[in-house]
Amino acid sequence: MEMDYNILPGPEHYASMVDLFSRAGLLREAHDIVIRMPFEPTPVFWRTLLNGCRIWGNLELGIHVAEKILELEPYNSSASLMVIEMHASAGKWKEVMEMRRQMKEKEARKELGCSWVEVKGRNHIFTTRDETHPELDHIYPTLELLSYNMAECVSI
Repeated sequence: MEMDYNILPGPEHYASMVDLFSRAGLLREAHDIVIRMPFEPTPVFWRTLLNGCRIWGNLELGIHVAEKILELEPYNSSASLMVIEMHASAGKWKEVMEMRRQMKEKEARKELGCSWVEVKGRNHIFTTRDETHPELDHIYPTLELLSYNMAECVSI
């Protein structure tokens, strides 16, 4: 990139590589990228790697990465929940209970997710079980119709 195009890699390039290696199961390589970047990794790099650990079942590295996330974001529930899922997959129920206890003590809460769509230059934001949108009576029937159509396509 640098030699051929004179482009210095930025955080977005490193994040893409960490994601690519993590999804491919090359977790050690992804970890090496994170620790050798020319800047301090933000939680997003660690979360990306943690997701790869969850996908590939690497509990040991996953716990290490989760600890890094929790150092930077002590109340990050998504990191704790991924580690809980990894412990459960490994049948480590004592660890699952301990992680849940720690989350309760810290009062860690899962962040509310949202989606948005732009229609005719106007953004519409939706959250889980959102019942405040003025077009609610049209949105949910449309979603049900789309879900039905997708289910029909899958079964064909």
